[in-house]
Amino acid sequence: MNTQEIKCFLRVAERLSFSRAAQELYLTPPTVTHHIQKLEEELEVLLFQRNSKSVRLTPEGELFYRDAQEILMKIENAVSHLNHMKKSRNSLLRIGCMSPQEMQFLSGALSRFRERFPDADPRITADDFPHLLRMLKEDHLDVVLGPRDILNGSDSYHFTSLYSCGSCAVFPRDLPARPDSRTVSLKELEDYPLIALRPKNIPILEHDRIEKFLSGKHSPRHVVRQDDAAAVLALVYGGYGIGILPEYVLSHQDLTVLHCARIRESPQIDYGLIQYKGSKNPCITGFIAAAYAQSSIF
Repeated sequence: MNTQEIKCFLRVAERLSFSRAAQELYLTPPTVTHHIQKLEEELEVLLFQRNSKSVRLTPEGELFYRDAQEILMKIENAVSHLNHMKKSRNSLLRIGCMSPQEMQFLSGALSRFRERFPDADPRITADDFPHLLRMLKEDHLDVVLGPRDILNGSDSYHFTSLYSCGSCAVFPRDLPARPDSRTVSLKELEDYPLIALRPKNIPILEHDRIEKFLSGKHSPRHVVRQDDAAAVLALVYGGYGIGILPEYVLSHQDLTVLHCARIRESPQIDYGLIQYKGSKNPCITGFIAAAYAQSSIF
């Protein structure tokens, strides 16, 4: 028993005519007759009394008519629910990022994305990189903002570069004897209390000279580690020390209010969008295009 057989039965029962049912279903009369016969064979009952002049339902046909209506309605509702779920899934765009500071870039990219995809439904998750990558691989996220280096050369992901940057020292505006230049060396930072991210939250620094410098300062009073960039900046704003952060976590407001100097020993950070190669979300391509356009003015 299939939906086509049930549709044919219901239309013949309502029209009491095989030819009219065939015409309305865009089928040939022999096709309709074949479907009815198949249904009768499966049910092992005669559904219609028919001769050259008339067609009418048998008692068994009248009983099956009520059930057939309910069966077809349930099938159509089930298909509708699945299509709705599929449509909702395809319009959902789940984005991951590490810091609230990245939201400024993200808001511009989403504004552009919304112009092209007004029906899309973006959702944002902020977490540390290991968790974000795990969510990406397990299909709980569609795309993650971050540096290429967190992938550690894995070929399971596709990386789209948006821009290159470095790491910088973030000084409170009222800090005595702060350097006024746009760059600063690690040696110039030796005597200052420093505030930095934990290595797991910034994998780009895990093996470079900056992380080696930070790890070599043994006094806990000299280096304070935080779990996110917002906490680092809060302490910098409060005058508790100099922040060591990658530039991609700094907003325009931070750059305006605080003095930021590029660390000369900083490696180049390739920042962009990461997606799992197995992902099939059609919204990703449109969002990448919007983010790429936004990066040119950011």
